[in-house]
Amino acid sequence: MKKNRKVFKTLVAESGLVNHFDYLNQYIGEKNPHGYHRTDIDLSFQSRSRWGSKKRSNFINSCLMNMNISKFILVDVKKCFVNATAEEDKKYFKSWLDKGVLYLNVDSNNRTVTLIMFKNGDVRIPHGDYPQPNGLVYSVDRTNDTYKTMDESLKKVFELNNMSIYVVSAATRKQLGDLFERMNNGVPLNHFEQLNCIYSTTCETIRNLADDLHKQFEKAVTFSANDINRRIIDGWLAHVSYLTIKGYGKSFTKPTHREWYSSESSSNDIINQFADNFKDFINKVVGDKLKLMQHKWVIFDLFYMWNEQKNKNMVFVEDSNMVQDFVDIYTELFNDKSLNYHYLEDGIEPDEDTQRFPFAKLICGEGANTRVRMGAYKSKGWNINKYFKKPIKKDPKRVATRMEKQGIAVRDGWKDSDGDSFTPETLFDGNLDAGHVIAHNHGIEKGGVTEPDNMVIEKMSKNRGKGDKETIIKK
Repeated sequence: MKKNRKVFKTLVAESGLVNHFDYLNQYIGEKNPHGYHRTDIDLSFQSRSRWGSKKRSNFINSCLMNMNISKFILVDVKKCFVNATAEEDKKYFKSWLDKGVLYLNVDSNNRTVTLIMFKNGDVRIPHGDYPQPNGLVYSVDRTNDTYKTMDESLKKVFELNNMSIYVVSAATRKQLGDLFERMNNGVPLNHFEQLNCIYSTTCETIRNLADDLHKQFEKAVTFSANDINRRIIDGWLAHVSYLTIKGYGKSFTKPTHREWYSSESSSNDIINQFADNFKDFINKVVGDKLKLMQHKWVIFDLFYMWNEQKNKNMVFVEDSNMVQDFVDIYTELFNDKSLNYHYLEDGIEPDEDTQRFPFAKLICGEGANTRVRMGAYKSKGWNINKYFKKPIKKDPKRVATRMEKQGIAVRDGWKDSDGDSFTPETLFDGNLDAGHVIAHNHGIEKGGVTEPDNMVIEKMSKNRGKGDKETIIKK
């Protein structure tokens, strides 16, 4: 075989039929303690279920008429694990087995969720007559239009009608991604859904970040439920990660996005740090004020500035009004209809004839707009620096040695900070500490050093309960 020659490895799978009853009970089953069914979804292949009630009812109608003919594409996790040769593939399939998942649903999530909902009584059968080949006619109305209330004979028809399955028994994780992409070739998936199956640390990290934060963004109306289900939020987070790492103003095209998600991209080494920082920013810094930042690129602006300060090792002032101050400035700018701003184009300096726009026109996209927005905030007096302070330089030594502690006791005549005498032999029994007079957390510059001159013998409960307060020494 020639070196670097492409190898097209065959997927091992087989087609078959299974009735609805067996699919629901043998393949799906009830949720286990981990919260998974026997057949569950890998969100890198599937979007969250997004069918509405009408589509669900129409699908059940098809099942009752034995027209559930589109294949359900499943992956036999146990067989794929046994057949896997690469360590990363074994690790992938083992992670699902550890969750109690025996089959992965590569295609048919909406249909599977609908069947589960129907069994639970949450999907109604379309009303009307259902004639059978044997001449019987079953009528359905509001009195018998759920799985739990339907005629038992019609229920048996539903349960025994067949569905088509295609079960993969040997494949790599990459092949499963290829399978998903090929199945959806020509299907109207958007760019973000198509990229979602790429197997890389960056793709997985962005997907998990979207899963972690999507409820906050939906509640704040930054993204709609459809934006979240169609992975538009994933695309935005990928874009934000790229600009955060590369610098704003950079172009993020579809080819750039695909390259950013590549398993060979440098992003894989640093994407986790971005995700941790962004999650902390949304959850710990912005919190409920997210609903006041009603434009996603404005959220990016503040995050970018906040993250820059963190990269400089500056310390955020936790009780500051940073978010609210920023919201106030952004709101004032947005509601100002003055034509103060212009689009920036590389190499073109604005002049008197350059068309100008209100600030509100510049928040609906990235690129050169970010530079204009940053300038607008500054013109209103915004200064991110005042919400941060230099890190406190602390003494690397935190605790006194035994001999230092004993020396402090000798110096003070075997008396503690309250002036109470103690038996020398009890110094190391656990009830007495060598405590700082000026707290260690105040840093070296303010005298918080671990040296005898700044230490005194203290009762353990008192020392550990004073926080960063200065020790009061009683004579």
